[in-house]
Amino acid sequence: MKHILFFITLFFITGVYCQDSTFVPGYYIINSGAQYYVIQAGGSDYYPYNGSYQQATGLQMGQGEVVIISEFSKGIYYGFDPQGRMLAFKGKESLTKAPLKPGAGVGYMIESIELIDGSTLNDGSYYWIIGQDLANSTIIIQVQDGLTYTIPQSKIMLFNVQLKNYVKDVTYETAVE
Repeated sequence: MKHILFFITLFFITGVYCQDSTFVPGYYIINSGAQYYVIQAGGSDYYPYNGSYQQATGLQMGQGEVVIISEFSKGIYYGFDPQGRMLAFKGKESLTKAPLKPGAGVGYMIESIELIDGSTLNDGSYYWIIGQDLANSTIIIQVQDGLTYTIPQSKIMLFNVQLKNYVKDVTYETAVE
């Protein structure tokens, strides 16, 4: 009996310590040089063509964009982007956990902004909002590699706020058996 308890305890301990205990599911930001693979396209990645829908080719993910990650296994992150694409990212350095702080959340770029370093924050992209300055009507976003930018609030939609407003008056369905 002692041997059985010993092996059960040993199995439990080694099983727990073999897992990556530092991973926490949630929002992540795509870093510079991240390697990714689109496992399955999202609904907006299809377009009508000759009476049917065709999948767009060359689906791209941009550095600095936000994704929702549910698992990290054997050096690969698995998750989705806000458009519903199922994704895989290779390597622990590909993503950075988005900082959770009061008021933080997803923002949707309404209009592109060219930055002084020659890069662009593209319209249609989703970025992580970490602050807001109401007096100056600006939003602070965190992008790849921990960089932050202060941008005009008129250029980005507070996506989480829009979602909450959208579902206020909807009719909910009951899950079927």
